[in-house]
Amino acid sequence: VELPGVGGSQLVWAFQTEGLPRLGHRELALMLVRTGQEATPPGAPVEFFRAVVRAARQGARVEPGGLTELGPTGLPGWEDVGGFVYSALEGLGGEPAAPGTLLATMVKRQELELIKVGGATRLLARLGNATRLYPGPLFTDLRRAPVGVPGEETVLRHLGHLVVSDAFVQLREEVVRFRLFPERGAALASLLRTAPPDAAVALHLPMDPLANACLVWSPGQAGPAAIAPPGSDGRCVGGCFLGLAPGVEANAVQMAEDGFICLLTRSSHAALLDALASGAPFAL
Repeated sequence: VELPGVGGSQLVWAFQTEGLPRLGHRELALMLVRTGQEATPPGAPVEFFRAVVRAARQGARVEPGGLTELGPTGLPGWEDVGGFVYSALEGLGGEPAAPGTLLATMVKRQELELIKVGGATRLLARLGNATRLYPGPLFTDLRRAPVGVPGEETVLRHLGHLVVSDAFVQLREEVVRFRLFPERGAALASLLRTAPPDAAVALHLPMDPLANACLVWSPGQAGPAAIAPPGSDGRCVGGCFLGLAPGVEANAVQMAEDGFICLLTRSSHAALLDALASGAPFAL
């Protein structure tokens, strides 16, 4: 398969599952850059998919923003691959993907901490920034340099973490909007209510499909930055996370790194959770 690449087209080996929905699991796709030396496709992606099938039979599932971490030895020939993260895949090579298909993107071992602290979308946005492809490259390049290292200082080290696969946050016309499917609000409210009363929590979110840009951040960055597709006016900017910090004296919303933090009084935080549980709109 030929995909858009850095400075031109990129030849890849395309691996796709067929039949995972029968196990209650989404279909997966993995696009691996060809080195030019391979006469036949490598076997590691097939072994990875076999492991997914075994896990699916045991009830394991992956969703957008999720992480599959490989064991300490990895896969044969892929010893520096620490795992895979997942994002929605709409189509490939002009053909639509099966509904719900997820794209698996390789994570190097040096980047595992980045995912666990900063979320999968932070990694994907950095890859998009490095390759100038929005919202990120469809392909996995085993030879690429890491885009994160252990020990990065980030505001997210001071927040709890919750991966939310079907919600989004964006900034448009100076208003931060948080959207999620109504049927998931009650479950999210229930999870947030299990946290200590004044605990700050970061919701790690997928890239917003309605946004035409996405915040991107790396340590040492001087100011806000975003990636965007060609021709975008960048007026609707998605974020990688939404932080909820209750217990302050006055409500405030601020941009932080590649996301947004909502500082809430205890009464506003309680009202937000009630709105999530009931499906009612909520505004500050």
